[in-house]
Amino acid sequence: MRNTLHIEFYGIPGCGKTTIANLVSRKLESQGYILVIPDKRLKYDRNPFYRKIMKLFTTIKYSLTHPVTLLKIICLTKKNGYKKINNQITHIVNIIPKIYIYNSTPANKIVVWDEGITQSSVSLSVNSLVSVKENENAIIDLIDKNIIQIHVYLVVEMKIALERMDKRATNDSRVEKEHNKEKQLAFLQKFEDVCNSYDKDIVINVGDKSVEEIANEVLSKLIEKIKMVENNISLC
Repeated sequence: MRNTLHIEFYGIPGCGKTTIANLVSRKLESQGYILVIPDKRLKYDRNPFYRKIMKLFTTIKYSLTHPVTLLKIICLTKKNGYKKINNQITHIVNIIPKIYIYNSTPANKIVVWDEGITQSSVSLSVNSLVSVKENENAIIDLIDKNIIQIHVYLVVEMKIALERMDKRATNDSRVEKEHNKEKQLAFLQKFEDVCNSYDKDIVINVGDKSVEEIANEVLSKLIEKIKMVENNISLC
C-alpha cells in the first residue's frame, strides 16, 4: 500500500510545537529517515506577513481548482459555529494549504508537522461542540491519498506557555491577540480541555526539561511507532 506518514504535533499555543518538531525532524534525518518538510511558505521561520500572503495565495489557487473542497471547509466552519466571515476565512486559510501539501506529498514519505490538520481540528473545536476527531475526519475525507498519522501531544503548564508567547516576535494565535491575562488563561484552559479530549499516540510532558531532552524523548517513542507502521509504508 502506498501511504504517506504524517507526524502531527499538537497542543496549546506556546507548548513548543515548532521548536520540538524542527529538532525532531533533524534527528530523524540523522538516523537515515528521508523527510518531506512542509512548504516553507507556511513555516514560522519566514516573515509573518510574507507567510500570511503565501498561505492566502495557496488557498485561492487551490480553491479555484477544487471548489468542492472550499465549499466543504466553509460548511465545516459553520458546523463548528463560526458564522462571521472573518472567522471562517481564518480557518479556511489555515486548513486548505495543508490539504494541498497532504495531497502533493509523494507516497512512502514522512512529513513532520508542527501544526498540521490535527492542530487545525483542535482550533476548530475550541469554541464548538464538534469533537476534534469529527473535524479531523472531515478534513481527511478531502485528502486524495492514503495517510497514516502519528499524533504527538505536547503537555505544558499554561503559565509556561504564556511566558513563551510573551517572548515571541509574532502574535498569530488567538491567545496572543488577547492582552487580558485572565482571558488568556481562560482561553488556554478551553484549548487544553479540547486537546485532552483527543486520542493520543504519544504524550510528552514538557515540564522544565530542556529542548534537547524533550526532542530525544519524542524521538525514542516516535521510532517505536514508526517501526509499527513500516509494514504499511515503504519508507524511502
